[in-house]
Formats: sequence, structure tokens, C-alpha cells
Amino acid sequence: MIRGESREDQQRAILDKIKDYVFSGDYKIVDDGKIRDVRYGDIAVLCRNGDFCRSLKELADKEGVHAFLHGDVEIMSTREGKLVLAWLRYVNNESDIRGKAAILADMGASLSYIDSVLGRDGGEGVMPRNLSDHRLALLRKRRRPNDLITSIFEFYGLSNDITQAVTTVLSRAYSGSLITISDLIRLIEDDIKNKTKYNVDALVSPDAVTIQTAHSSKGLEFPIVIVAGLDSGSFPSTRTDPESLYFDEEFGVRCKKEYYSKTDGGVLHERIISSWRDKLMCLCKENDRSEERRLLFVAMSRAKQYLCLTAGDKPSTFFDHFGDGETFEYTDRGHLLEYEESMSRPPEIPAYSKRRRNVSVHELMEAQDSAFADGTDEIPGKGADYGTAVHEAAYLMSRGIVPKEEYPELEEVRRILDSLEGSEIRTEIRCALPVADVTLRGIIDVVAEFDDRIEIHDYKTDDTDLNLPLYKLQLSIYAHAAMGARGKKAVCFVDYVSQKKSVRFEPLPMSDIEDSVLNL
Repeated sequence: MIRGESREDQQRAILDKIKDYVFSGDYKIVDDGKIRDVRYGDIAVLCRNGDFCRSLKELADKEGVHAFLHGDVEIMSTREGKLVLAWLRYVNNESDIRGKAAILADMGASLSYIDSVLGRDGGEGVMPRNLSDHRLALLRKRRRPNDLITSIFEFYGLSNDITQAVTTVLSRAYSGSLITISDLIRLIEDDIKNKTKYNVDALVSPDAVTIQTAHSSKGLEFPIVIVAGLDSGSFPSTRTDPESLYFDEEFGVRCKKEYYSKTDGGVLHERIISSWRDKLMCLCKENDRSEERRLLFVAMSRAKQYLCLTAGDKPSTFFDHFGDGETFEYTDRGHLLEYEESMSRPPEIPAYSKRRRNVSVHELMEAQDSAFADGTDEIPGKGADYGTAVHEAAYLMSRGIVPKEEYPELEEVRRILDSLEGSEIRTEIRCALPVADVTLRGIIDVVAEFDDRIEIHDYKTDDTDLNLPLYKLQLSIYAHAAMGARGKKAVCFVDYVSQKKSVRFEPLPMSDIEDSVLNL
């Protein structure tokens, strides 16, 4: 049994005990009838909650003790998850105060400095140059979430089980390329609010300590088990149901919150506060620790040969119950024995083979001109939302549905659709064109297939022709994809529905498209 003067002391004591098991020579493992020395892989540290697991894993990395975090973890609530959230907010909106404040706070900036950067105290309100430059670099990767998130972690030199899990979860959520950065932000926020857990099982190495929660250890066995964090309020846990409304077998349906209002100087102040009635009821009720005792039994019974219990400066009743055992008071690392040890090495992971990247046509346009950095494929004079509304109405018209809203541009859309009589018309068609080591993907507004040709139409609500060169690149990609699929010649039309005119042109050669890909 080990006690520390603080949580950090307790965790350092755990790591020293692990080294004691491995390097002192005082402990042996019976394996298939044979006796051998202890390896890191023989040891498991079981914690009551994921937060203790994560902080212990971080300390283990610093101390050179190779360990893996196993089981389900609230990855978005970790430092790694919150850093991604902060940067996505900052990338999505340069003026986002929450994102910028979180980035600065993680760097250890003082409150006065943060207020100055945010312009709260009359300061310039300008982010440090290295952060603003990094934002611009990330902005170019907004259509490649895997690269974007990886770049965030590389900026901090982070590479661990959590970073891999966060990257995987967010990249999978992006599959289909329709989700936006705003959607990813909401996903992370919801996961933090709902305490969503994800599995972060890593590559298992025979030379790695297992760190996981006691809950996730059911059914497993280890030669050596350290049950950590037997602290007051932690194990047994005093946390209650996080929901405001809950059911108690003795007292029925209860509500933890209540409405509070107060008028001060003619101003009504309204708040939702904790219910004193519910708190009083909880104080009167005898605590039922049976479930926590069963969990402790599960954790302790995972040990096949050696068992160690640890606590901080305020040990729980569970720890005190076993107080007759030998307890080591951990106060000074200098008092510990020094062992001749070597730092464990992570398992060798083969290099990933190069894979073809999926790149949206909008991202390619963004690489050519930063004016398209918001993800739109046009620069409408009446705003992006207006352009989107016109496109949706045009789509309904092509399906024979009368739009609820009428826009001036729809008259030109009707003229274009009427001019395609005699062709097979398909709208909102997804397409893909392989170029070098990438696959360009996009959505064509209108594909009209005649007997001898294919016409590619794309509606634009721009007030000027300034972006015509980029639109020619966009439609040329669509045209080459259509020609490859249908085997017919293609002609392109940029339909300026606000200006009531169409620009007809032949697709650019593939060499021009290949050159544009080099800018990615």
C-alpha cells in the first residue's frame, strides 16, 4: 500500500513502484510453470476514472515508462480534444474569442495578456504572429480534416493514443466530405457535454504497462495489479447522476435544479440554481456503497500474484479498511532506491503506404484563390446564403417541383432547362476525376446528355465575371469526369443566372488540371 502527499506524488509513487517491480529483482513471475523476471507488460494500473488514467499516462511518458491507455475514454474532454476544439473555432472564425482564449491559456498566458490580445482592455487585439500564421496554414487544409487535425497536434509536438483516437473519430465523421468545420465543432462540444467515450486501445506490446479504468478491466487478469486513486470522494465515488431529473427508489422522482428570480433596481434577474431541497435529501439519505465495493473487488481480483493499493493525502474508507497492510508513505523521491534501468521502447510500427487523397474541387479552387476559403464555389454579390437558396430552388425546378420562394434568377434557370429539351437531364451529380496522386471530387449542378455530346452547366450568382478562370477550371474537371464515364465529347457552360447570360467554352486540357493540383 502506498500513500502520497498529493495526487502527483501518488502518481510518481506508482511509477516508482512499477520500476521497483521490474528492476529490483525482488519480484518474480510464474509463467507456465517457469519463474522469470517481471516485465512492464505484466503490470496493470486500474483507476476509478479516466482522468486519473490520462494524467498518469502523461507522467509515464515523461518518466520513460512505456504505457498504453486502454479502454473507453472521454477523448474530447482531454487536453488534446480541447486543443482541437479551440483551433477549429479559431480557423472557422478569426474573431472567435473562446477559441483564441483557450489557445493562449494553454500556452500559459496570463489573464492580463489574454485580455490584451482579445482587445478587452483597449489593447491591439492581435494574435501573436506564430499563431495567426498557423491559422492561415490550417485554413488551407480545412477540406482535409485528417491533415488539419494532424497539423494541430504537430504544432504542439503531441503524438499519443489520444491524438490518434481524436484524429480517427473526426476524420470518420467527415467521410462523405459534406460535413463542415462548424459541424466538427458541434460534434466535439456535444461529446464534451454528453461525456461521450471512445475506445483508445493501442498496439499491445509485451513491454508496456496497461493503464485502464477498473470498469473496463472486468474479465481480464494480470500478474501484477496496482489499484490507484483510493482517495476520498474518488473511490468510492461520490458523484451523482449528472441529469437534472432522476429517480430515487426511496424518494421518487427528484429535480436537482430550481428556478430563481430577483428584481433589483427594476431589473429582473433570472437563474437556474441547485435545489437546496435535493441537497438536504441527499444528506439525510444513507450512502449506498455496495456498487463501489463490488467494483473494488473486481479491480483487486484482477491480480494473479501481486497487488498494490495507492491513495493521496486524503485516503478513502476503502484504503483505510486495508490499513493493516504495509503502507509506504511517499514523500521524497530521493529516498527511493536507485535502479539500473533502461527506457522502454515503443513497438516498431511499419510506415504507412502512400494512399490516394480525396480533394474536393472547392478545395482546389481555394488553393488557387483564397477568396474561396469559406468553402463556397462562387462569390455571389447577394451573399453565400442567397446563392445556396437559388441553387436549392433550381434543383427543385429540375425535378418538376415548384419552389416555395421565387427569385429573379429562376427565370434564367427556366430558360436554361428549356434549352436542354431532347437531352437526358441529371442534376446534383457527384463526380470524381483521378489526377496524379489525388482524386478530385465535386457535384455538378446539371448534366445534359445528348446523342452526340454532354453539356455541363453550373449556376453562378456572381455580379461580375472576375472568377471566370477559376470556374473554367472547376467545370473542366467535371467535364473530364463526364467524358471518362460516358465516352462522349463535353461542352461547358458557366450560367451567370443573376446576369442572365451563359459563357460557353471547351474543357481545359488535362495538363492544366494537373498543374493546378501542384498548388495543393
